[in-house]
Amino acid sequence: MGGIRPVVRSTADATPAESLRLFVAILLPDDWLAALAGTQDGLRDAGLDLRCVRAEGIHLTLKFLGETPARRVAEISSTLEAAAARAGPCEVTLGASGFFGPRRRPRVVWQGIEGDLSALAAVQRAVDEALAGLGFARETRPFSPHLTLARVPDNLPAAEAERIAPAVEGLSRPHAAPLHVESFALMRSELGRGGARYTQLASWPLGRPSEA
Repeated sequence: MGGIRPVVRSTADATPAESLRLFVAILLPDDWLAALAGTQDGLRDAGLDLRCVRAEGIHLTLKFLGETPARRVAEISSTLEAAAARAGPCEVTLGASGFFGPRRRPRVVWQGIEGDLSALAAVQRAVDEALAGLGFARETRPFSPHLTLARVPDNLPAAEAERIAPAVEGLSRPHAAPLHVESFALMRSELGRGGARYTQLASWPLGRPSEA
């Protein structure tokens, strides 16, 4: 997964009771991020009033943990390391664009993912099952891999909202080399006025038992 330059930050400065907003994700290489930024430019060129996410922060979420005490990061990391060793790598490509929500008022615009989705789903299940053992609720909805590009403002006029679906369906599929998914990461999300800031806390290779 060359080209990924995550920011790594220790939690040593966090107090045990401090709450961290955590999630598990697959990070994307530079060529994917550039391709997705191009698709966002297409949305802007269509004159759509959307809140595009920061292209450099787009990722594939496997599990959202939410607010979690900092003292639990060590046990979460140990559990995720074991889960990664049980899962295997896979290869995926960028798919077509789409949206969540009613056609006349979508909520989210996303980029689809194609390829070895069964193996990708197995990675997600390994993460979900491992964290369930630590008390995190299992996912109740089927895994739907996608990359969030933009969100639709709640107060968008109906006439503007109805323009979104046709514009999304008219977007060209972005081009990037197939992605060899070989690891996943534990991430921290910090919300701010300029949007969320993501920090990688740790990552683990898929299919490689610990040498310890």
